[in-house]
Amino acid sequence: MTVAQVKAISGTNLFRRLFLTQKKGKHCRSLQHRCLPTNEEGRGRERYHAGTVTTCTMQRQLPILICGGGIAGTTLAYWLRRGGKSSVIVERAPTPRSCGQNIDLRGSGREIISMMGLEDRVRKATTTEDGTAIIDQKGRHWGSFPMQTKEKGGSISAELEILRSDLASILYDATKDDTEFIFGDSVEAIREKEDRIEVQFQSGTHREFSLVVGADGIGSKTRALAFGDEATEAYHPLGLYQAYFSIPNLDTGRWARWLHAPLGRSLLVRPNGKGGTTVLINWRRDHATIERHLRSSGAKEEIARGFEDIEWDIMPQLMDGMMISEDFYGAEVAQIKLNSWSRGRVALVGDAGYCPSSVSAMGTSCAITGAYFLAGELCRHGCYVTAFREYESSLRKYVGDAQKLMPSETALQNPQWMVGILLIRVFATIISYLNLQKYCVPDDRPEDMKLGRYETKNKPKTQRSYGDSTSRLQRAKLHFRLQNEFRN
Repeated sequence: MTVAQVKAISGTNLFRRLFLTQKKGKHCRSLQHRCLPTNEEGRGRERYHAGTVTTCTMQRQLPILICGGGIAGTTLAYWLRRGGKSSVIVERAPTPRSCGQNIDLRGSGREIISMMGLEDRVRKATTTEDGTAIIDQKGRHWGSFPMQTKEKGGSISAELEILRSDLASILYDATKDDTEFIFGDSVEAIREKEDRIEVQFQSGTHREFSLVVGADGIGSKTRALAFGDEATEAYHPLGLYQAYFSIPNLDTGRWARWLHAPLGRSLLVRPNGKGGTTVLINWRRDHATIERHLRSSGAKEEIARGFEDIEWDIMPQLMDGMMISEDFYGAEVAQIKLNSWSRGRVALVGDAGYCPSSVSAMGTSCAITGAYFLAGELCRHGCYVTAFREYESSLRKYVGDAQKLMPSETALQNPQWMVGILLIRVFATIISYLNLQKYCVPDDRPEDMKLGRYETKNKPKTQRSYGDSTSRLQRAKLHFRLQNEFRN
């Protein structure tokens, strides 16, 4: 096979990567993946941190600790295992979480789920949402936006709308046979040593790991332990409070309905695919008010008082359902922005390191994509410093684009005055009538994200594929053929 033929099938970058990997592979194996000493930070076998000398290699016999058993954590564990590395997931909840709101899979997040062979399961578990309608308090539709497939363009309702708990369950099932899970516990303290990191759990247990990855959400305790004051400075509130809950016995149909009310309030009612309804409440409040009134046990009562004047026909059912809901969750909407996503042997992934906020609708895709790239770089490099640097370099622009919001976007989505609400309704009418939603809501944001392909060693215990396209199958065949040729 000539170089030209290889380029025609797989592309120059894949050939170059495979060639260089195999050419350098023997040297890496003979050195047990230790980097040669240089003066450049991250490339040397030793690095200097806080006055001590530590090696940047990863202990093969020690697993990687992942803090958080949600979407980012389980995706990371899956791809680490595919790359030949073991991991342990610690989750503070006593069991896999069974609550959560509607999320959508778009762009690179959807492609990675497809590479894991899980898209069919996700598709079967979707919420069956047919579209989104902008309504008023009398239930009149001002604009209707049906769900559209990726091929037809973007839409407010994604083709793959799924409950967060259902996606987390699918990912848990895909990793539980190959990954150790610790439920009902959390990390209390971390202490970095020369070639490993010692972790003290809240239960009092002490264990050693090669690395620690924080995948524990926007309120990450791992971030606080590793980054100190910088973790507090990384939190950027957006002046919006959101509350989520479900009403199992209330069927509002297969269309999501979005109602706006004055004083920065709105409600989004959506099907959950199980005969019930999920409710999202948006309320523009400043940080101090949220801390004082909406983070307490009386948050439900505060919301009920704040929304009692809305005269929607199903409003009493929504408020009654909220008061008795067992999965109610309220939080301030914020972004996490750090100068670096790693500190020593600790790295962050997903909302813990770079939450784009729920307003961006990119949180799930960022979590899945970030986990995929972090696992790939850790499995590619023997030096974790290099792996962390490449992970951040590959993802910085993608995350930066995902975190870009329009000026005062939360205010535009939740107007303070009736005139702003009328403008939303007029624009919704025009966009709906002229069928312009595909130009307003792109399916893949940011559009320039391209996924790399990382070498995998272990096959999952359940059947999974890289996708259905012939070109991917050809690349996979070429990948293994070139491996054998270079080894010989």
